[in-house]
Amino acid sequence: MADLVNDQLATKRDLQERETRLRHDLHELEARLKADHKEVELRSTVRMGAMIPGGIAIVAGLVKLL
Repeated sequence: MADLVNDQLATKRDLQERETRLRHDLHELEARLKADHKEVELRSTVRMGAMIPGGIAIVAGLVKLL
């Protein structure tokens, strides 16, 4: 019975190891989120850069019509 109970209990070391793994996983997640955020920013910048010349062309066309 004692062996069964001892197998189910977490020691301080077990908890410290779990905390260390969770902190590591959290840091990895933060790094991935930052990388994803930078990628989204880059894509947005590229799209805006592509839209500006198109907008200028439309405005120039409208000015010629008027």
